[in-house]
Amino acid sequence: MDVVATLKDLAKSNQQSSIAADDRSNSILLGGSKPERLRMRLLISQLDKRSQRGSDSNTQVIYLSFLRAEDVVPILAGIAQASFSGTVGVTIGTVTQQTIDSTSPESSLTGGPAGGTMNQSPMAAANSSANSNPGSTSSQSQGSTKPSIQIIAEPNTNSVIINAPVTVIRTLKTVITQLDIRPAQLLIEALVAEINENDYQTLGIDWGSVNNDVFRPGFAVVNKHSISQLQAQIYALARARKANILSTPSVVVLDNRQAKILIGKQVSVATSSYPNNAGGTTTASPYTTFDRMNVALHLYVRPQITRGRGIQMQIDQGNDSLDPSVTPESSFNPTFNISAIMTSVHVDSGDVIVLGGLAQDSLGNENLSLPLLGDIPGIGRLFQHNITNREKKILMVFIRPLILRSEHDDNQVTSKKYDSTRQEELRLARWQEEYSPHDKDYVMPALKTTMLPKPFAKQQVAVNNRLYK
Repeated sequence: MDVVATLKDLAKSNQQSSIAADDRSNSILLGGSKPERLRMRLLISQLDKRSQRGSDSNTQVIYLSFLRAEDVVPILAGIAQASFSGTVGVTIGTVTQQTIDSTSPESSLTGGPAGGTMNQSPMAAANSSANSNPGSTSSQSQGSTKPSIQIIAEPNTNSVIINAPVTVIRTLKTVITQLDIRPAQLLIEALVAEINENDYQTLGIDWGSVNNDVFRPGFAVVNKHSISQLQAQIYALARARKANILSTPSVVVLDNRQAKILIGKQVSVATSSYPNNAGGTTTASPYTTFDRMNVALHLYVRPQITRGRGIQMQIDQGNDSLDPSVTPESSFNPTFNISAIMTSVHVDSGDVIVLGGLAQDSLGNENLSLPLLGDIPGIGRLFQHNITNREKKILMVFIRPLILRSEHDDNQVTSKKYDSTRQEELRLARWQEEYSPHDKDYVMPALKTTMLPKPFAKQQVAVNNRLYK
């Protein structure tokens, strides 16, 4: 029908030809002189050839490799609205499969989301209005006018369906090609420890303070250490009972996405109670309502890669615990000890940033007595002595981010971690009496790498050196 309408517009000035369309057979009937029919057939062949090109179709299905379809649709709608005078409609499809719960873990004490605005990505924020009612259609047109451009997100196949003029489709496809690229990843290694106030200087950290003789809250960047080196020093302090390692988490996260680590337990806290015969003479059974709250060590980090090898991180770290000196184990109204750090820092890839300044007093009782004499009933108390120790513990957080831009970086880090674990197993296995180097049950197998034939191996090494030098 479109071709017939075009031909009729061209044949208005020529009364010797007639044109008709047959919808059932999708064919065109021509009438007129032979030269005029030949001219019409030539025009039809040109128009029909153009309509068969898939790239010029008014509807395109574009499959995404890295971006989420529901995140990129609002961006495309904004570009289409700016470059096209017509109305733009946006549709977010529904997901038929159950997705992973991406909500933020409850905070340690409040029971609500922790980290403030760290739990929502920029694209998700821009798409919050469209995602609030999945499966619905929102159009920028007034009334019931059909949109001239329709952009549909299909989450099940992670694709975008665009129905628009050819020029708009070409523009949107160019934008998608530039946005849909492999995102960079970051390896976040952390070490959370409590260290005695008198021993923290043994780590060799130059804090951001004028007088280092007295500890001052702040942060420091340690670019000459690795997490493993600092971990070895703190383990040495822990063996001497001068430090307490709380956690050594390690996680890989996409750029500008939040990594969450939560280690701890939930406790019951009484929120309200209804005693017997409350408010009248009824014989209702008394009851008490409880709420479950997290008492845990948590670490939330949102890294964002800046120009060069810089990394900007939003950090939310906390260590909440029950106060054993005040709260019995059977109490439903416990007292909590809270230690938290929320900050934004900038560090280069591979450097270690240290956050500190949270001090907490701890009391310890030690009973000393003379052998045998202290066990005599009655007079044994004369040979006993109780000592109360007061120590100040300082919470220190060591974080080392490392940018992973390519598959080569991913494999290199994985191989290093795997080999380190295997070497530790080999070291421990040598102490076993029945250890045999040929026994495969003691240690993990060696990590196998793909070996190329010799003619191609040198070329591959040269390519890797050129790409990752």
